[in-house]
Amino acid sequence: MTQTSHDIIPKITKIVAQQLEKDETMLTPATPLKDLGMDEFDLIELVMKLEDEFSLVIEDGEISKLDSIQAIVQFIAEKK
Repeated sequence: MTQTSHDIIPKITKIVAQQLEKDETMLTPATPLKDLGMDEFDLIELVMKLEDEFSLVIEDGEISKLDSIQAIVQFIAEKK
């Protein structure tokens, strides 16, 4: 079954909120992750969680594109 962006947003929002210890309701798809306090180590952990959750591989060169929840959603929707 193909997941749509609409299906993916809540999952990614939850993962990001847990990773950064933020309230999910305070996150918007357009907010840059760096504005939420995400550092390089958080991003690496986030990538590993995303790979596990969505059963995909995120190449090193693709990680820099994942700079907001919306960017992550779009990336995963394209990969699926």
